[in-house]
Amino acid sequence: MLQGRICRAKARRYDNPRSAMPNAPDSQAMKLGKEGPSGSSSAAESHDAQPSAPGQERKSALGSLALLAFCLLVGLISVAVCVYLALIGQLLTLDGMLLALLSLSIGAIFVANVAWSAYTGELKRLLQQLNNRD
Repeated sequence: MLQGRICRAKARRYDNPRSAMPNAPDSQAMKLGKEGPSGSSSAAESHDAQPSAPGQERKSALGSLALLAFCLLVGLISVAVCVYLALIGQLLTLDGMLLALLSLSIGAIFVANVAWSAYTGELKRLLQQLNNRD
């Protein structure tokens, strides 16, 4: 009985975000970019005011492509580990199976990042952005 009352009291307290943080700025004012209670502008407004340099887009594209190349390299290394285990005959041992499973799991995560960027068109956009800058 007492636990139910405590849980309902906590639920009421967290239903109203202003009661949990009495000094928090109004979220509607922050969304609109108005000044908070301290009189300062929101961080999003000051960040948007700075124009990006033309060379900075190229650096960003190169960084993203380098990240995708690294992800692809890790995926290829994980497959190479499994091939190596098969060549030396350790793939069918318990240690070899666990190493292959771990290697392929890590490789799948990294290759999924590359596959997702290709699926969403990010990879194509990055390559076009680099070709247009040259």
